[in-house]
Amino acid sequence: MTLKTLIGNLASNNQLESNQATEQLTIDGRGIDYSYDVQKGVEVCNSILNSADGLVFDRDWILDRIKAFGLAYQDWSLMENFNDWRNTSHFGLQQFPQNLQIF
Repeated sequence: MTLKTLIGNLASNNQLESNQATEQLTIDGRGIDYSYDVQKGVEVCNSILNSADGLVFDRDWILDRIKAFGLAYQDWSLMENFNDWRNTSHFGLQQFPQNLQIF
């Protein structure tokens, strides 16, 4: 089972809080613990979905939510300005944060 499939299944079954789901996220075959970054991502998505009407149009607020979600860890030199935005796992956005903010 791929991480993408697992996350999709968790979201559709509301299982992220269960120990079994956390265990599956933690043990991905490479020893990378995704559980913290995935939980953080779910919390950010929930905060966006439950935000006040119109708040998603506030670019500063959206950029803050993007930073909280985090960027996938990568050593792309053009992303050096966002080192403190990186997650320790490979879970996260894989684009410039401002591109998503403007979108």
